[in-house]
Amino acid sequence: MNPGLTSRLEQLVRTVLSVAQDVGAQALASTSVEARSEWRDLLGRLPTEDDLCRGVIGFREDDLQQILAKAIRFRAIVGGFTPHAAGPDGTLARRLS
Repeated sequence: MNPGLTSRLEQLVRTVLSVAQDVGAQALASTSVEARSEWRDLLGRLPTEDDLCRGVIGFREDDLQQILAKAIRFRAIVGGFTPHAAGPDGTLARRLS
């Protein structure tokens, strides 16, 4: 079912894609096999830029919010970000320790 592409849904997809780009190969190399597998599964579920252009993403807003929260937690774990510093757009500040 396609819930339709609203500006809010597009914003959520773009934020998720941005967070996914933040998790680099070097950070993934330090994670467990299970964590890398889970990350690949998450990435495989994400809509692509082509999907956005076509206006078809196949997710509801709450689904995307859950995916975004999971991606932000993963980025925080592997990238040294602090989750409590997340802004409304999903960006995080690097830990200064």
